[in-house]
Order: sequence, then structure tokens, then C-alpha cells
Amino acid sequence: MSPVTLDPVLSVFPSATDADTVTDAPLSAILARIRSPELGQATQRIRGAFALAGKKGIELAKKRLPAVTLAGAFDRRANVAWRIPSDLVQIDLDNMGAAELERARAALVACPWVVCLWRSPSGAGLKGAVRVPVLPCDPGSYTQAWQAVTRWLASVGLVNDPNAKDVARLAFLAHDPEAYHNPQAVALDTGRWTEAQPTIVAPAVPDLFSRTDAGKRALAYVRAMPESVEGANGSAALVAVVRAVRDGFDLSGSDLWPVLEAWNGERASPPWSRAELAHAVESVGKVPPQHPRGWLLASESAPSRAEAAWPKLEPLRGSSEPPPFDLLAMLPTDLPEMAEMVDAVAEAVQVPKEMVASAAIGLAAVAASRAVEVECTPGWVEPAPLWLLPLLRPGERKSASVSWLARPINAWMAEARTALAVPLSRQAEKRRMVEARLAVLRGQGAKCNDTGKRSALEREASNLAADLDAMPSRLAAPDLLVQSFTPEGLRDALEANGEKAGIVSAEADAAELMGCRYSDAGPSIDLLLCAHAGDAITTRRAGGRVVPLDRPAVGMVLCVQPEAVRSVLSDRAAKGRGLIDRMLLILPPSRMGSRLLDPQPVPAAVVDWWASAIRGVLDLPWPGRVIIGHDGEPMRCTSASRLLPIDAEARGILWRLRAELEPRLAEGADLAAMSGFASKLPGACARIALAFTVLRDPQADTVGAEAMRAACAWAPFLLAHRQAVLGEAAEKPEARHARRLWRALQRRGHASMTARDLFRLVEDSAMPSMDEFRPVLDILAEHGAIRPATEFAGRAGRPAERWEVHPSLLPSLPVSDKTDTMADGEGVSSDMSDFSLGRKAC
Repeated sequence: MSPVTLDPVLSVFPSATDADTVTDAPLSAILARIRSPELGQATQRIRGAFALAGKKGIELAKKRLPAVTLAGAFDRRANVAWRIPSDLVQIDLDNMGAAELERARAALVACPWVVCLWRSPSGAGLKGAVRVPVLPCDPGSYTQAWQAVTRWLASVGLVNDPNAKDVARLAFLAHDPEAYHNPQAVALDTGRWTEAQPTIVAPAVPDLFSRTDAGKRALAYVRAMPESVEGANGSAALVAVVRAVRDGFDLSGSDLWPVLEAWNGERASPPWSRAELAHAVESVGKVPPQHPRGWLLASESAPSRAEAAWPKLEPLRGSSEPPPFDLLAMLPTDLPEMAEMVDAVAEAVQVPKEMVASAAIGLAAVAASRAVEVECTPGWVEPAPLWLLPLLRPGERKSASVSWLARPINAWMAEARTALAVPLSRQAEKRRMVEARLAVLRGQGAKCNDTGKRSALEREASNLAADLDAMPSRLAAPDLLVQSFTPEGLRDALEANGEKAGIVSAEADAAELMGCRYSDAGPSIDLLLCAHAGDAITTRRAGGRVVPLDRPAVGMVLCVQPEAVRSVLSDRAAKGRGLIDRMLLILPPSRMGSRLLDPQPVPAAVVDWWASAIRGVLDLPWPGRVIIGHDGEPMRCTSASRLLPIDAEARGILWRLRAELEPRLAEGADLAAMSGFASKLPGACARIALAFTVLRDPQADTVGAEAMRAACAWAPFLLAHRQAVLGEAAEKPEARHARRLWRALQRRGHASMTARDLFRLVEDSAMPSMDEFRPVLDILAEHGAIRPATEFAGRAGRPAERWEVHPSLLPSLPVSDKTDTMADGEGVSSDMSDFSLGRKAC
């Protein structure tokens, strides 16, 4: 009797980040999709990145591929949502060389119970399924069947990925024209491969630890430190562990490696390679430790007052910490190159991803300004400019980040200057010749007494004057980016550039934010407000010349120190006129103190993509741009701005955001205090969606749903960050610095520290001296976080002032034990996020 044809219904998800959008399809249709060219380009890009950077280099792009649940059909991607079993168990084989993969494929295809097989997205593995006897809709039964399949695979020398035992596990689709399908597969005899579950025995401590007390103590210490989870700055957690083991416990060589490897297997997800661990050890070794090596051994063994003697730790109340940046949710799934770029640049420069993403979107908006606009509905048109302001303290490598992102724009402008240099010089000389001839004619006419000759001179002068007026004036190559500006200088730049400019600076201050640089009259924000909204404005120069601007567009990417924003927030004109309400304020977490010294550079493919994407947007025509005409002479472009409507699905996404925000703007509601900003937020999201759209395709004619979904995901992020900034601006500086010190102690604190050491944890331009630091110590002492030591210690001479730190604040405790002491979301702050989050998304 021939086996029954098997074509089960499976659930297909558009990406790993979308657990709720699910469609059902038969296995045959899914394999036909794998064989088709649909996924060819995406698969080729992923395999190219894998060849350059390995598994870590493709994680983000892989998660954007469509995926299928081989166990059957689900209502959503969750074990409890399993509704139709497929009688299939997933095969997931990884890390195979080309020859090994071909041998494994041939062996599996020869087995009658293998139903399907295709190459993984990386090209270094196989995905597929084995048919098993009829399964009930029970995740436990699936796990037992998976264990039987895994034992059978082990018998033929193949290792199944243990994560595949999850019934809702996704299998990513990738292009494979030779994908295998056996609809006549028979069921594997799982009973033959069933074994009793072994007794779980705790892993033995390496022999080293029985010989070295420091090794055992170091392992116990790092087991309590935050996990290192890929995708959430896990490198910072790794560096912290290496620093603790190498410097804190004074381990090296054969004493250090067993501790690191034991921690790596237990607390890193996925584990770091030996080369990566060695790189981290080398990087930490290049930085002299702040304390004598072995300080953790000394601090653990030194006598101290009993923990019970401490008073109750009173939480510091303050603004809540803003949420972390969700790379997968806040960037479009159909623009995976941007996610790769944000991740690569953030790691190469060692800056927060929030900063890179916001600056990249802002620069894309500058490039798109005047060329395209988004029409949300008839009568509601949003121009392209965005005002994005990441708030970062000195030393955060703002200049390096902005410089890298702006490099393609600067290169494009340099090429435009070269191309226009000769035509502009020729046109300027022609204009000077006409002006000189006109001056001569005017002089001759004024001196001529002969009526006939004077009339002829007047006619010739009038003709020349008309020719002069017809000649384009004030032509210049595009110079789109300005740093420091006056209102007059910004107006002249807009006139020269076809009413388009970007204010881009890595060290902006309050004067730049308010448009009053070098102006004694105070802020002059009219031009900035009109240039954000696209409203016409007419100005008059000192000489009387009128400068009309029909639809000016000014974007901003300003990396601002928090003190500058606080100055602007206290300005009545800036608040009353809505200048601040148009600014998208972002408060990224700091990476200082945990940055790698030798990070990997940005891959060449990422550099090329960003340069190509920005150039494609800059090449779009915009009205007023100086170009070369058909006659070889410079002229201003007369093309109108393109209007991109949003499609029906994108409109639904945007309208849902508006419906969610509107009730919250009412008096007494949670957004009433910042209703000016919140009411403008849907328009800002539409502009972000426009930037995503033109980066993906400069010639796009609509703004689609995926761009709008990613853009609207910025709304709660921006609201939370704004609330955090406003909260900090309203409190006293010493309270803000007290919270900074609290968080720094969670990260780098020790049981006993001198006052000078405590000061160094928060020392910067906003906290420059010990005199200003004294109130901070008083606040922490009042809350029970620190107390004066019973004895001062130091070198010969005057003893150093020493403080003891509450044990629950010290980094040796698990994160869960520390975060409960902070209120209102104060747990692990921006200063602590690199360690507390590890590589795990919050």
C-alpha cells in the first residue's frame, strides 16, 4: 500500500518580528516559493554578508525574511496558539562546510521519512522536516517526537539545533532552486528512537577551581552579572565580565580562560567564539584598571560593617527612563540595509543605536526636502524636513558619528561644485560684462546733449537692463549643510540652494536651537518655523532687496548637550511659538565606560549602500536647484516637488495612531502637558515614513504600509523620550546628578570609595568641581545609598575622605536584586543600560 500524499497546511509569517500577522499555505506552495526567484536577491545579500562577517553579521537581515512554522498552523506564533498539527518535525542543521552540506543533503534525501529540505539563509546549513506518526495538538508530544528525530539524526552523524524543539519555532525561507520535496514520505518510527530522559546533573566545576580559590570566586561573581544577549549591546556585558575576571580577580592565562569559557557557555546567547573572547581580553588589557588588580578579591575579604546595619534604602524619585531603541520594530522590514547600517556604525564608533538611526533619518529627510512631500489626505501635506536632536554628553563621539553619516552628502556637494565651477564662472563673467556695458551706456547717456543719440543710448540701455534681469542671478552650487548660522545667513543659504538647507552639527548649543547666533536682538525663530512647515515668508535685506521664499525647507540633525536643551525649554518665546514642539528629542543611553577599543570597522558593503541610497535621494530634482541646461548654461530647475500619497493600508496605520493620541490630549489627560508636541507627532511620523520610502526607492510614487508601520513605531519611543527630557529639565541639577551617581554606582561602584572617586564617576562639564558635587553626596546620604566610612584611609599625610556604598547598589549583585530599589522606572538607567541589558532586548 502506497503512503498517503502529504501536503500539510503551515503558517507563514512575514518576518520574525511579526508574531501576529499570519497566513496559511500548503507545504507545496511554500516550497514553490523557495524555488522561485522571489527571495533570490535577499538570500544573495545575506550569504554575502555571512561570508564577510559570519553569523553575527546576518542576524538582523535573516529575521526580516519570511518564515514558516513546520509543526503546522497557528493563530499566532505561540505554542498555545497551535491549532492544526502537520505531523512534521523540524530539522535545523547549522555550521556546515560545502562538502559536509552536500553529504548531509544526499544522506537525508535518501531517507524515506524526510519530507522537505532546503538550504538555510546563510548557505551553511539545511532546514527541513521529518514526517512522524500522527501528533495530537500538544507541545509536549511534539517535543518528544523532536527528541526521537534528533536521536535518529545523531545516529547518522548530524546535530539538530536544540532550539528547534519549540513547536512554534520558525524556519526561515531562503532561495533554493533545488529544494527537495517528498509528498510520499512515510512516518519515522519514533518509538525506536525513544529513550528515557536522563537525570540532569549540574555541570562539574572545572578542576582549576578546586586548585584556585580566586577562580571559583570569579565564576560565582560573573554568574551574577547581566547576561550577554545578542542584539542589545551584549559586547558591553562581555567587556564587563572580562574586566572583572582579569583585573578584579587578577586572573590571566590558564587561570582566566576556564572562567570565561564557563561563563560564556552559561550566560552568553549565543556564545562568543574563542576569537571574540580573545579580542575582548586584548581590548581590556589595553586600558589600565582604575583600581589595583585584584580589588574584588580584596573587597570581598576586607572586614566591613554588617549589611543589616544599613538603613533602608530610600528610592530616588525622578523622571522615568525612556525605552530602548527597537531596531527591528522601528526600521522597515523591506529596508534591511538600513538596520545593518545602524547596527554596524553604532558598533564601529561605539555609540548608541538611537543616535545613529535618528541622525540617518534626519539626513535622509534633508536630502529629500523640496524634492518630495507626503500627502496624508487631500489638504494635509507634510514636507520632508525633520528636526532630530539626540541629547548626549561630552565625549560620546558625536562628531565621529555625524561625520560618517554626512560623508556621502559632502561628497555629492563636492562633485556638484566641480561640475558647476566652469559654467558658473562663465555665466558670472557674462553677467559682469553686461553690467559693465550697461554702466558705460548710462554714463554716456547722462553726458549726451544730443536728443537723438541720448534716445538711442537709452533704448540700448533698457534692452541691456532687460537682458540682465532675465539672466539668472545668485547661482551657486548646492551647499546644503550648515553648522553655525545667523538668521540672515540661513536666509541667504536657502535662496542660493533652491530654498533647501540642513542644519547639521555634532556640538550644537542653545543659540543654534533658537536661530539667534551672533544676534543681539534675541531669538529670531520666524524663518525656522516657516522652514519646518513649508510656509512662505518674505524678508528684506539691509540694502532693501526683498527675498521671497515660497516653500522653504530646513532640516536639523543636532547632537545637543542636555544643558542646551534645558536653556531653550526655559525660553518663553521658544515654548510659546512652538519651536520646541517641532523638535524630536531623544535621550540615548551612554556607552562610555564599556566601549571596545578595537571594534570592527563598518563593512564596505554597508558603506556603499548608504552612499548609494543618499546619492539617489540627492539626485532627485527640486525647484530652484542649480543645474546645467540643454545649452550648457547654468539655470534653476523648474520641476515641481513630487507629491507622494500614502496607500490605504498606510493611512489606516496613521489614523490608528491619531485615534490613540487624540483622547490623551484633553485637559487632565496624560499628554495634556505636551499637547503641542503630541498633536504634531502624526505629521512627524508621516515625514519619517517618507524618508524610509525614498531611501528604499527614490522613484517611489506612494508611501506604503511597511514604511508607515515602522515610522509610527517611533511615536511611543519619542513620547517617552520627550517625557524623560522634560522631567529632567524641571528638576534641580543636583537631583539629576544624584541619579547619575546612583546609576554609576550600580555599574562601577565598590564597597568603599573616596569622595574623589565618587566625583570622578559623574565628572563632566555639567559637574566640574568638588564644590558643586557636595550636594550630590548629601542627597545620596539622605536616601541611605552611601554613608561616611568609620575611618579615613590614604597615603601618608591628610587622610582621604571615604564613603561606604550600600551593598544592594554594588554591581556584584544580580540585576533583579538591584532594580527593585529604584522607583518610577528608575531601575537601570541610560548609564547602566549597556550592562543591565546585555544583548537581551528589554
